[in-house]
Amino acid sequence: MTKRSHLSKLIAPSFFGLALAAGCQAPMPHGVLGADLQLGAVTQHAGQTGVEVHLKGDFSSLKAKLAQRHVQSTIADIDHIDVLAKEPNEGTQTATITAAQIVAGAASATIGNLLAGLATVTVRIYDAGANVIGTASQTATVTSGNVTVVGFNITLNPTYVFPDGTIDTNININNGATITVSPTPSPTPTPPAPSITSIPASASTGSNITISGSNFDPTRANDAVTINGSPATVVSASATSLTVTVPNGATSGPVAVTVNGQTGTSATSLQVVASGTQIGSVAVNTPYGIAFNSQGRLCVTDLSDSKLDVLSASGTVLQSQATDQSPSGIAANANGLLVGSFNGPSVDLFDDAGDTMTTSYSVAPSSSAGVYGVTSNASGTVSWVVQTTGGVWKFNGLLTKTTTLTNSPQWPAVDASGSVWITQATSGKVTKLASDGATVLGTFGAGSSPYGVAIDKNGNAWIADAITAGTVTKLSNSGSLVGTYNVGNTPHGVAIDKNGNVWVTNNGANTVTKLSSSGTALGTFTVGNNPEGIAVDPNGNIWVAVYGGNQVVELAP
Repeated sequence: MTKRSHLSKLIAPSFFGLALAAGCQAPMPHGVLGADLQLGAVTQHAGQTGVEVHLKGDFSSLKAKLAQRHVQSTIADIDHIDVLAKEPNEGTQTATITAAQIVAGAASATIGNLLAGLATVTVRIYDAGANVIGTASQTATVTSGNVTVVGFNITLNPTYVFPDGTIDTNININNGATITVSPTPSPTPTPPAPSITSIPASASTGSNITISGSNFDPTRANDAVTINGSPATVVSASATSLTVTVPNGATSGPVAVTVNGQTGTSATSLQVVASGTQIGSVAVNTPYGIAFNSQGRLCVTDLSDSKLDVLSASGTVLQSQATDQSPSGIAANANGLLVGSFNGPSVDLFDDAGDTMTTSYSVAPSSSAGVYGVTSNASGTVSWVVQTTGGVWKFNGLLTKTTTLTNSPQWPAVDASGSVWITQATSGKVTKLASDGATVLGTFGAGSSPYGVAIDKNGNAWIADAITAGTVTKLSNSGSLVGTYNVGNTPHGVAIDKNGNVWVTNNGANTVTKLSSSGTALGTFTVGNNPEGIAVDPNGNIWVAVYGGNQVVELAP
């Protein structure tokens, strides 16, 4: 037999390939020749995802071992190849390439869903006896993704070992095998579920409530809210607060917020009541004017008994104080409570609690110059008093007459700029005065017999036309007519709730009508004989002075 004196060497792998070389060994005993199969550098190529691992063979030690044995051996056909990936603190995942795949030249295997971190990638080549005839491993940094082995096209020829130790080896691994750690797109992190920390104890249908919590979506369209299963409209949203309208038909139950498929539910239930439902009442003889002081207490003028009654938040009468004759209008001021007396004619100043009259101001020498309307600006720093004979008075710690109007002035209201609007019953007009109370900014038509007036958050004036047919006129802040809306007979008082809805007492119909901010009728509710004054408490509930029914009633907004 001719001697051969050459060493087998590995044909260089392609740039994107991983070449595997199998060492030779004698049939007995079988063993792992790890030193004869080594991993080369782990490289990251620009423009490529993942890493490539390159193998190289070193047959010098194998030659020496076989030479010592002076035997001839033949490398067995490869039976299969295992590719293993071991993650830190995790088990080992294995994918196998079968002999059939190897023969077909279409070998491939994938290990999926590796965790980010260092992963040990191992290749083991087995013979038909399940003996490892080649192995190599390498630690690679894995961003996340899969380990894939592709591209085997392997042929093995017999290898001869001669007595002098030379080896004739023809091992050809075409195209090599490629191990790639291929990053897959990291899954979008699942955001935390919304959490509700507080909701109101109760609310009426059609009213807005505030839901406090965390992990809401600031884009309100992405927040789905239900009240005991009924979908609710989200008016505004932030990450920690949602403003929601309680839908008509909603029933009492928990509130749920769903964001990105995850739902948070309130620990308590929202008690839902129909708008206009009477939820409380207190007996007060001939109540007329109505207001809330800085402590949130309800203050009511008792026209026939000439008293000021102060009620607790629950409706209990805390005290009654004497006023001048026939008190009508009332308003809270930074200096206390101002009460206008129709037959005084005077204005009484009480302390904020309503338990002490500190000053009584005379505004005319005759009882024919009675005071109807009293109101204050939003901050309570300035109040206005209107006499039916025309006197307009400004109070900011001192009471000063600013001008005289004609045509039976009735009730005033103050807009955000400080301008004061005053209805004039016998002319069908409303006059707008500047904040000095003297400069006339305009006089505008407002029905046949304008009476009560209120200003909404947009500066529009809502004016009750106290005629039998019963309408409310809406004027823009510049005095242009926006619309006229039907209510009940002889409307008197007007109030705007925190949701912008308009409430009107219908004195001749014994009802209260609720309109939307656009004038749509939302309901009419019976409250008792001859309702007059109307006001909204700090919680948004509606209070009505039912003059002929000798009570003050509380309505759900």
